[in-house]
Amino acid sequence: MKKILSFVLALILTVSSVTVAFAQNDNYTPVIHVTGMANTDLVLDRGLETEKQVFGAEEEDMNTMIKNLIAPAIFFLLGGSEERFAKSLVKHVTPVFEYIKYNEDGTSAYNVTIEKDLTVKYGVSSFIYDWRADPMIVADELKQFVDDVKAFYNSEKVILIAESMGGVMTSAYIYKYGYSDLEGVIYRSTAMYGLTLIGELYTGRFDLSAKEIGFYLNNFMLSEASQQIILRNVINTLGVFLVNPLVNKLDRFFENQSDYIYNEFLIDIFGYLPGLWSFVPDEYYEEAKEFMLDETVNAELIKKIDVYHYEVRPSINHTIKAMEADGVTVAFISHYGFSALPATENKSYMSDALIDTKFTSGGATCSDFNSTLGEGYVQAVKDGHNHISPDNMIDASTCLLPEKTWFVKGMLHTWYSDDYEDLIKWIIDENGAADIHSNPRFPQFLMNNEDDGTTLPMTEENMDFNSDKVTFEIVIDFVKSIFE
Repeated sequence: MKKILSFVLALILTVSSVTVAFAQNDNYTPVIHVTGMANTDLVLDRGLETEKQVFGAEEEDMNTMIKNLIAPAIFFLLGGSEERFAKSLVKHVTPVFEYIKYNEDGTSAYNVTIEKDLTVKYGVSSFIYDWRADPMIVADELKQFVDDVKAFYNSEKVILIAESMGGVMTSAYIYKYGYSDLEGVIYRSTAMYGLTLIGELYTGRFDLSAKEIGFYLNNFMLSEASQQIILRNVINTLGVFLVNPLVNKLDRFFENQSDYIYNEFLIDIFGYLPGLWSFVPDEYYEEAKEFMLDETVNAELIKKIDVYHYEVRPSINHTIKAMEADGVTVAFISHYGFSALPATENKSYMSDALIDTKFTSGGATCSDFNSTLGEGYVQAVKDGHNHISPDNMIDASTCLLPEKTWFVKGMLHTWYSDDYEDLIKWIIDENGAADIHSNPRFPQFLMNNEDDGTTLPMTEENMDFNSDKVTFEIVIDFVKSIFE
């Protein structure tokens, strides 16, 4: 039975933009931040009287949707008809997302563009784009922006910082135009190899679990402050017990009504977006096309999305190796320590709360979330260096560039600290000489401290967070904080 893609929206809400400040000098090479998904809003009929923000949706539209769904949701939870709630859900959610959809041939259904114009500026210039679009078209826009930045600085080359979906667009750009204009590429938390989340949703493997929902909520409570420790424990104990019946009811609802919701809403809104198709991992791709698309009706769309999957992605590893050999600074920065979004059958993989760590790192061997590689685990590739993390969760020896891949535990997807930005600046300043051995401040495995915003070398002493131990002293501290 076909199941739904409902948590695709969570992907959109998690990605944010970050800029890095670099001091300029006589040898300064301009930096372009190839942003992640949804770094700019999408607007309908920009510049016209009918202009309307369609993503993120205008507050009035969101409020109307929520208001209209309250009564049907309550009625359903109290024992009302699944079919009636499904119809209400589709009826009231569709208007909020109607204008972002593409036609069956992979072209925009409405006059929707990004909200802001691209601007070259001193410091880091951000490349923003329509995330729905075919990556090969976005690659043309990135090429033009690279040329504009080079002209602005009178520079022969630029440095790209590819973030999240920016890795997809950077890969398409390099495939199409080569890397002669590039002095460096930093891949941080990139999605160029895909996301298991999207692969599973695009093949119908939707599934909810109260336990995993509890794990996921813990992702966003990293602090060791007494309030967060107590709240984490409430979620992990009473939360699962109380929420489990509700989650089971919703899971049955999506199971029973998936065909209707899928056919009446999700395929029409999200099924034809070439940009989202770039997130489907290779192992899911053919099955996803069969599940989501019609080979005749969607023939033009399939022709477009096949280019990234069968031409661009297979070239990525070879091209990165070639860039490094030709003196281009190349580095990966990957985050881990978090559970996957609990919306699919496969929830056990290590992630940054959105993208699989194995993908953002270019091929690391990772334990499942909340587990280790196992006692007695032996490093997969014996290259004379230790690439196993102190917490025994990551084996970086299988990465594409094991000597130039850094891991930060406890850093959520596209959430950064000042120390993290220092790592990127140092990698760039070293002009290709930076590796995991050359700076004691930045070894291969780092630990993010949410309490003070520092990112430090990982040790056996600091490698754990979320202790989840509620002691009498913590409760007393919590009570004191209330009165203070």
